[in-house]
Amino acid sequence: MQIDPSKLVEARLARSMSQEEAAIASDLSARTIQRIEAGHAASLESTKALLTIFGANIIHDPTVATPEALNSPWQSLASQIRRTSRLSASLGFDSLRILFAVTFIVIAVAKPLVPRQTGLFVRGEFYDLGLLKHPPAGSHEVLGYWIMPLMVVAAAAILVSIGRLRELVENQYAKGF
Repeated sequence: MQIDPSKLVEARLARSMSQEEAAIASDLSARTIQRIEAGHAASLESTKALLTIFGANIIHDPTVATPEALNSPWQSLASQIRRTSRLSASLGFDSLRILFAVTFIVIAVAKPLVPRQTGLFVRGEFYDLGLLKHPPAGSHEVLGYWIMPLMVVAAAAILVSIGRLRELVENQYAKGF
């Protein structure tokens, strides 16, 4: 996975950030930002830091630029994956957490309605959590009705963390890290 320098510059400018501001936000040096934007390879740590700030849109996608990819039978699948990854990047991490919270609430509500198909099922060293059409053969449900309060507490913790994390980041950014 490589960062595309032009996409990084574009993402940084779209947020009206200087290289120094991008360095502060990502906890990298300004020189590191300059090197990456000049086309030098980014380390794994630098890549993670920049992905956190700018999202997955800054990643270089070699399948777009290669002519053989355009003739590939997998091209439509690759374009679908790119669209999906761009959508998830634009929705952000909060949307993923909201999705988990809603899933946990659905599991909690479904337990009294379909108790044999809802829960945490264990089969050897495999675990299945959720509302299942058919629980795996040879598995047993381990939490019983205790899954309801556990899922509600987990969903509440996730939803509360969204606001607190956003506040923490905004406060730290306002202070200049």
